Amino acid sequence: MDCLKTYNHFYKKAQDVSKRMIIAKMRQAKLKNRPFSTIHNNITRDLHHYINDNYTNNLETNFNEAYSMFQKKHTYYDGTESDRIKWILEDEVKKAFEKNHVSSYAAFISDLAVEASLNMALNHYYNYRDYYQLVYDLNKYEFFFFKDFVGISFKDSEYFKNMIDDKYPQKAKEREQKMKMLAPQSPIKKETKDITDKSKSEKELSIMELLDSFSDDEKFLIIHIINILISKSSPLQLTDLMKLVRIVGTYDDLAIFLKSAKGVTAYTKVSKGVDYYRGDNQLKIINSTIQKLSSFNIEIVNHQLLQMRHIHLNNKVNIRKS
Repeated sequence: MDCLKTYNHFYKKAQDVSKRMIIAKMRQAKLKNRPFSTIHNNITRDLHHYINDNYTNNLETNFNEAYSMFQKKHTYYDGTESDRIKWILEDEVKKAFEKNHVSSYAAFISDLAVEASLNMALNHYYNYRDYYQLVYDLNKYEFFFFKDFVGISFKDSEYFKNMIDDKYPQKAKEREQKMKMLAPQSPIKKETKDITDKSKSEKELSIMELLDSFSDDEKFLIIHIINILISKSSPLQLTDLMKLVRIVGTYDDLAIFLKSAKGVTAYTKVSKGVDYYRGDNQLKIINSTIQKLSSFNIEIVNHQLLQMRHIHLNNKVNIRKS
C-alpha cells in the first residue's frame, strides 16, 4: 500500500465534501435571509463537534500510541509536510499500529487524513470569516477557494479587494479619486524593471504591515510555544526559526531587563501561555495568533496552536455537559 497516496486521497475527498457542504449551507441560509454571523457560528460549531465525535475521540481512545506519534511527526522528521507524513506512516506509526491492532491500517490512515483535512477546513473557515461574509453577502461563490492565500493575508488578496469594491462602490470611487490626486506626475513609458520593483515593494509592504499587526500578547504566546518546542527538543527548520525571530522581534515591555522575572507580567504571560487568560479570552488570543501566522506557513507552531484550541474547545464542551 502507498501510504501517502491513501492519505492524500482521503484528505482531498474530505476537503471537497466539506467545501460542498459549507457552500450548500451558506446558500440555504441566504435564501432564508439568515445573518452571516449565525450561519458561520453554526457551521464552525457543528463541524467541530462532528470531527470530535466521529474521528478525534475514536483515534485518541482506540489508537492512542499511533495517533500521538502521527501528531508529533515534526519531532521525528525534517522535510516537507508530505515527506513527514509519508515517512512516519511507513515507519513509526505503522509499527505502533501493528503492535496493538489487527484492524485495517488503510482505514486508520483514512481516519487520520479525514480528521486532519476537516480540522484544516475548520481552522481556515474560522480565520477567513470576513472573507466568507463577503462571499455570502455578494453570492460570489466563484471566490470560494477554501484554502489560505500563500504569502499574504486574505485582506491583501485581489479577490477580497474586488468584493469590498462591489459591496461599497462609493468607497472605491473615493479611493480612486484620492489616488489620482496623490499620484506624482510620471512619464508615460516605464521600464519593465521599474514595474517589477514596484510590485516587489508592494508585497514587502504587505508583509511589513502583517508583521506590525502582531500584538505583544500574541508575540508572548508565540515565544511560549517556541519554549515548548525547545524543551521537547523539537527540531525547528531554520527558515521557520528566522521567520519566528522576525515576528516576535521587539516588544514594548522592557521590564524583563529591569526587574526580577517573577515581577514581570510579560514573563508570566510567556511562561503560562494561554493559561494566563480566562474564559473566552483564551480562545481569542489563540485564534488571532493563528489567523496572523497563517500567511507565513510555519506548520510546527500552527500545529501547537491548533492543539491548544482543540483542548480549550473540548474543555468548554465538558464544562457544559457537567
